[in-house]
Amino acid sequence: GNETASCTCPNTTICKVFQKGYILLYPFNTEYCLVCCSVLYVMWKNVGRRITHDHVPHTKPKFKLQGVVFGPLLGAVAVIIGICVFMMYQIQATGSAPSRQIFIIYYSYYIVLLPLMSVGAVIGTIIHALEKRELDTLKNPTRSLDVVLLMGAALGQIGMSYFSIVSLVATSPMDLLNSLILSYSVLLIFQNITQNVFIIDGLHRQHFIAATEARHTGHAGQHTVPSELPSEEETMTSSGQEHTQMSPDKEEETKEQNHEAYDQRRVSMLELGQEIRKVSLSYIQSYSNQSWKRRALREISFFLVLCNIILWVMPTFGAHPVFENGLEKSFYGYSTWFVIVNFGLPLGVFYRMHSVGGLLEVYVTA
Repeated sequence: GNETASCTCPNTTICKVFQKGYILLYPFNTEYCLVCCSVLYVMWKNVGRRITHDHVPHTKPKFKLQGVVFGPLLGAVAVIIGICVFMMYQIQATGSAPSRQIFIIYYSYYIVLLPLMSVGAVIGTIIHALEKRELDTLKNPTRSLDVVLLMGAALGQIGMSYFSIVSLVATSPMDLLNSLILSYSVLLIFQNITQNVFIIDGLHRQHFIAATEARHTGHAGQHTVPSELPSEEETMTSSGQEHTQMSPDKEEETKEQNHEAYDQRRVSMLELGQEIRKVSLSYIQSYSNQSWKRRALREISFFLVLCNIILWVMPTFGAHPVFENGLEKSFYGYSTWFVIVNFGLPLGVFYRMHSVGGLLEVYVTA
């Protein structure tokens, strides 16, 4: 449809916007259809389904950023570098044919990031194995569908990587760019497998019960807050006593009002500082009260969430080096490689988006 519009459509600004916008919105259309199919499947499986009261959780876990430090920092660094690489690639791709150097930078970014993600997923899986949490064997259509979608959507990137490996091994794998693409394809397969194992294992674990920790932090907050309140009251009462001892002249009354306004501002600043101090103390306390296993799982999950977001953004908004580098296209032919990319690329984009949802659930339940 896009090619037909660019034959028949005159050379105007509206037609160019439509041509570029259609390409950018194509992955969203595919994701929308996949999400609708998933939701309809879950609705169909839950028709007439009843859950006993024993299996209903009393407290639902909520998303909180407390207890994570290194995961957001490393993930933010990966996102910032990825955005810079993506902008450099897009400038090259829109201006003219992408140069060999930009392909080297693009694949080098992936070669550095994918092993970090794989190592994090492997460590998280080992921590799951060391935990004493039992497996949740309750039949859950939503969780079963999540597992199927993760494994099915991963076939898109695994398939493209497999065909890339075959073409590169058969041609010239010793070339620098070919070696980078070959390493990227192998690491991508390994990263998808390790991440799927980590997410699926985390989804099948029972939730942590953090009631005792919440009670402990509540008692700690009750003990810390009253000990600091008398200092504020003392400052307010002492300032009031000082003002009552002054002479009742008008000039001194105006000075007294100014002093009172100043004292009120000082008390408000003290209250603000105290609130900031209490928030920071509660954050540090919640971080220290968690076990090292829970902290590690949260750090890894949040890091993988940010990494999957940037790996979703780059192919969704136009970075397609698997088709633009010309290596696989020259080996398989234009039509064959075009079919492979159109099959694998939307599934790869959907896989990153669906992985973010699974990793967030692992983070919340950890």
